[in-house]
Amino acid sequence: MTTMLRLLLWPVRKFMTHLFDYLPSNDPSLDGLSPTVTAKAAQQFVQLVSSLTPETPPPPQQQQQQQQQQQQQFWQTLGFTALQQQATQEGKLLLVYLHAPLHRQANHVLQQFASQTHLLGPPQTLPPPPQQQQQQLVLALGVSVHTALGTHLQHSLQATALPAVFVLQPSTTVSRPMQLLVRVQGPTLVQYCQSSHTMAPLLQILQSAVQRHQTVLAEQLARQWQRQEEMTLRQQQDEEYQAALLADQERERLAQEAKRKQEEQLQREQMALQEQETRLQQAKAQIRPEPDGTTPSAMVRLVLPSGQKINRRFHADDTIGTVRSFLMVYFHENEIPIQNVRLSTNFPKQHYDDDAVCLQEGGLVPQAVLMVQDLDA
Repeated sequence: MTTMLRLLLWPVRKFMTHLFDYLPSNDPSLDGLSPTVTAKAAQQFVQLVSSLTPETPPPPQQQQQQQQQQQQQFWQTLGFTALQQQATQEGKLLLVYLHAPLHRQANHVLQQFASQTHLLGPPQTLPPPPQQQQQQLVLALGVSVHTALGTHLQHSLQATALPAVFVLQPSTTVSRPMQLLVRVQGPTLVQYCQSSHTMAPLLQILQSAVQRHQTVLAEQLARQWQRQEEMTLRQQQDEEYQAALLADQERERLAQEAKRKQEEQLQREQMALQEQETRLQQAKAQIRPEPDGTTPSAMVRLVLPSGQKINRRFHADDTIGTVRSFLMVYFHENEIPIQNVRLSTNFPKQHYDDDAVCLQEGGLVPQAVLMVQDLDA
């Protein structure tokens, strides 16, 4: 039964093909909204644009090739979802053209529109960037409403008449990822696309949308730069704060270290004074008064390093340590800065280093001359 219907409708199909130059395809590969299917629908539209014959006399061959190349770069071959993500990531506008093949002026409108809109770029008030940068402002998607993608966009964009053109801007709102800037559809679009002269107002509308978008991009870039400057400033302030904090900590550490060393030095000095005081007291306790003539004694002359001579009578059984104790007390009372001494005689040459030897045993009785040597000098 199906085969019979196809055979009966084949003449009608041929007639419609010649009448409208294009008949909606029954290709099942255009059914669905998968990335592959939607990309194929976009590629089919690009092929249609390339096949359109200009109604005006063709320009020189080089100029015609350049225009075709610009149109091919302008119209994308990806599906709507992929282009929407690309536009959001790169901050570009998304132009959607819904082609109505059964409209009696469909190809004329498309030819006029495609021949002019590929020149969309930044406003003329700004320095003109290279052509490639101009084209990067807009991603254009064209699709037939007789494909699954075209039907989906017709409903989602609420197109009430065909053909239709929409300009969408990426939005930061999650619920509405794209914001509608321009909607031109049905008779209005057909009237604009009658000739290159009537296309001027439409181009102005589209150019105005591009200009507003560029202003938004400039504001976003300015905010981004400002945030970057603020982040850099905060980072510098944090680094300066950390450096100042480390410097303060280092100064505090050095101050604590100096204080600790000062306290240790003071403690050592106090301990040294205490030890010196203890030795001084022990030395005073060891020294006995000079003997009288009734007990054996030794008259000792002590010659200091300065040449000063001290005469002192000691008991014969006093030791070399007693003589050292006497010198310690004498140096302390007379503020002579001598701590360690060696006692010796010149004739005969002899050193007295053993404090336990008594004067009698050392041959210093009844009299002797001891040379006092400063060991720290």
